[in-house]
Amino acid sequence: MSANVPNAAPAAQPVFALREVGKSYALARSPLERLFNRRRFHAVSGVSLEVAKGDALAIVGESGSGKSTVARMMVGLTAPTTGSICFRGDALNTMTRAQNATFRQRVQMVFQSTTNSLNPRKTIATTLAEAIGNDGVPVRQLLDMVRLPAFVLARYPHQLSGGQRQRVGIARALARRPELVVADEPTSALDVSIQAEIIRLLRDLHQSAGVSLVVISHDLALVGELCQRVVVMREGRVVEAGAVDQVLFEPRERYTAELLAAIPKGIGRHAVGVGPE
Repeated sequence: MSANVPNAAPAAQPVFALREVGKSYALARSPLERLFNRRRFHAVSGVSLEVAKGDALAIVGESGSGKSTVARMMVGLTAPTTGSICFRGDALNTMTRAQNATFRQRVQMVFQSTTNSLNPRKTIATTLAEAIGNDGVPVRQLLDMVRLPAFVLARYPHQLSGGQRQRVGIARALARRPELVVADEPTSALDVSIQAEIIRLLRDLHQSAGVSLVVISHDLALVGELCQRVVVMREGRVVEAGAVDQVLFEPRERYTAELLAAIPKGIGRHAVGVGPE
């Protein structure tokens, strides 16, 4: 199957575009070993996709499918080995310092582990103030957006619940009014009931703020309530892509059907009310 992902509704210019993107790593660890062992592990191979303004795209697959590597390349945390990644038509690897600074503000990430991504020595007020800078969203407005009470500002990350920490992570990502938010497994460490709350929060923020959204998940059906399109990855390649309804209800690929069938009753599609019963 082609690795190209069907695009969203036609637009003058996509917010984000990946063109035949690949990422590989040398299997040999030291420079000396690389002289004799030039084999490479291909984490991502030939992925092409576009994200339009206001789009909501899910990238799903099992652990090791390459989906999180794609996410890290999209936000500039790692560079592709092959292909190109463009933001507003500008390739990430040729951006000027000023363009890169703008990119860092306009593209944000919500990380899977708030335990690692939030500084345990800083209060939530300090964390959000640093993200807001001089011209970001006012802190009280951010709290309202993610439905957090004001008292959390005086707390440290370990004093909050997992759901509250994830909301702080989302608030931090929204602080500079981004055009695109990439959420990497935003619910995987949360209880089922809290998973549904975070999914609904992301959906409401996407609809009200008009932010383009890319959600990375191992659970194909969990994102059915949130996203318009779904990309299914396996072993670094796209194996199926399409509209949410088509992929959830009429998957063309056996692998996609197996992902849906593997979701235990009571979570995933059953928790948010999507997908076939």
